Formats: sequence, C-alpha cells, structure tokens
Amino acid sequence: METPPAIRLRGPLQEDTKKQRRNLIAVSAIGIAFFDVGLVPQKISAFGIESSQIDQKALSILLFFTILYFLIEFLIYAFPDLLSWRAAISWSQSQLAKDIADCARNHSNDPINYWEAAWGKRTRRVWSVVLSDLKAIFDLALPVSIATYASIGLLGYELLFDLRIIIAILLLSIIIYLTIRYIRVNKEFRQGDEEAASPQKGQKA
Repeated sequence: METPPAIRLRGPLQEDTKKQRRNLIAVSAIGIAFFDVGLVPQKISAFGIESSQIDQKALSILLFFTILYFLIEFLIYAFPDLLSWRAAISWSQSQLAKDIADCARNHSNDPINYWEAAWGKRTRRVWSVVLSDLKAIFDLALPVSIATYASIGLLGYELLFDLRIIIAILLLSIIIYLTIRYIRVNKEFRQGDEEAASPQKGQKA
C-alpha cells in the first residue's frame, strides 16, 4: 500500500489527462503568439487549397473556440483524476491510522516507531504536502490560467497588465500560498505527532 506522501508526490493527473494538458498549452501558446506577439501566418494551406488572404478576426475566433474546446476537454479529464487522487490519499491515511491504532492497542510493537515508519518523519510529510500542492498548481491551475489569458486576448479585450507583470503576480501569490501552507501543515502534523505519542507516554508512566 502506498503511503500518503507517496500518493501526494505522484500527482493527480493520469497519462491521458497529461496529453490533454499538453494540447491545451500548445494551442494557447499559438493564441498568445497571435494576439500578443503579432505572429500572423502569411499563407494557410488546407485540403490542398492555399490562401494568402487571411482574415485576422476570423482566425482569432477560430483560435478562441479551439482553446475553449481543449479547455473543456482538459477539465473533463482533470476533475475525476483530482477526485480520485484525493480519495486515494484519504483512504491511505485512514488505513495507516487504523494500523497504528491497532498497534497501540495490542502493544505488539512500538506505535511511535511504526508511526514514523508508515508516515515518515514530519519534515518529509510536510514537504510532501507542499510539493504536491505546487505540482497540482502547475498541473491544473497553470494550464487553465494560460488558456484564460489567451482567450481574453483573442476576444480583443484589453488586458489590464502586461504579461510579465501577470507572471510576477502569479509567482508571488504561489510563494505566499506555499509559505502559509507549510506553516499550517507543519503545525497540524506536529499536533498529530504529539497526540499519537501521548498513549505511549501514558503506558511508560
């Protein structure tokens, strides 16, 4: 049975969903290159027909609906993966907690050593949560953010901030979130370790 830290670090997305994410990022990058960089094809060839007269507005609408399609498809794949991933973590946690409780009840082993062997040291457990959150952000939030940015630009709406400012704000927000998350998770795990250790201390007393 995989431990909760191992499941967390594995990440939520399956291989099929990762392919959909790659497609979404690729078409979003094309959209951003079209409206933000000004990269416009000079000629389009399809079904053996070549045309040098390109309607930029029509091309923008086509790219917008293409991005929208891949975004919806990615979300359809991603949400079941995310729910399954969280359920696997919860199940693994409940099984390990049950094993530790049985161990403490039967006095067959040292529950404290079993706790650390099953769950890992607190530092490792805390970092597994923080890194899994970071992985989930890049797996889920980042592709959706890129697709949203590309869609808004293709629709012709003026963006309030430059792309570099938006990226800087997102990175700063991620750093602040992960810092707060680390502090809170470390506190929760420390309290959990103290509660797990209390039966053992009572037996020794």
